[in-house]
Amino acid sequence: MKQTLYRFYDSTNSLLYVGISNTWYQRFHQHERSSGWFSRVTHATFEPYESREAVEAAELIAIKTENPQFNKASNPAYETPTDHFQKIKLWTQSNLEPDQLHASLIEYMKEYRELKPQIKGKQSKWVAMSFIDIYYEIGPQGLIECRNCDAMANNDNINRWHSDAYESLERSYATN
Repeated sequence: MKQTLYRFYDSTNSLLYVGISNTWYQRFHQHERSSGWFSRVTHATFEPYESREAVEAAELIAIKTENPQFNKASNPAYETPTDHFQKIKLWTQSNLEPDQLHASLIEYMKEYRELKPQIKGKQSKWVAMSFIDIYYEIGPQGLIECRNCDAMANNDNINRWHSDAYESLERSYATN
């Protein structure tokens, strides 16, 4: 049975996802229904293969060498949103130097936290608040180009912490 290796891209031609299927049109609709990234897809490529073994080998090579943003398995650049959040939290709350990819984000997050003395606590909700607010402020300017930060911004737990932080602020303002 013919197998298909497919790649999904966004409007900037960034590779979002690489997958395989013998019924790619069904898999296409599964991604549409269940992935948080599918709305970014603007185009796709499809390569036919004669065997499952051949397409699996091609997929593994594509994931390891092309670094699609949303493939998790076999992708050396993928971190879970929670693991990446812990790294961002550490950089934000310490004097450790962030990597070059995150330098601007961390600088803006530290400035944000200095301007809001009520959020200087080390709880995750305060870090989530500053991350989400800064992500949506500077991200559109092209200052954040990290697939793992994108995943964090779309993570339910991190967004819940963000909401919890704002609710805490509103409660504290109401009691003052």
